[in-house]
Amino acid sequence: MPTLQNLPVSILAALILLLTPSPAVLYIIARSIDQAARKWLKGNPSFLQAERYIVVCVYIGLGLAAALAGMGTS
Repeated sequence: MPTLQNLPVSILAALILLLTPSPAVLYIIARSIDQAARKWLKGNPSFLQAERYIVVCVYIGLGLAAALAGMGTS
């Protein structure tokens, strides 16, 4: 039991512990944001069309990088 002198410090510590989110709360918040963003992106037709072009550009870029990296060795 806290004494009368330590009561304000104990109350402050209890408030800090109540306001600090635990790892479980942070996980739940992150998952809900992730699922909402995924649902919006997958339901957006313009994103799906742009996704194809992005994937093609990434593969071309990786192929060029691999080809240019191998040109210096002989």
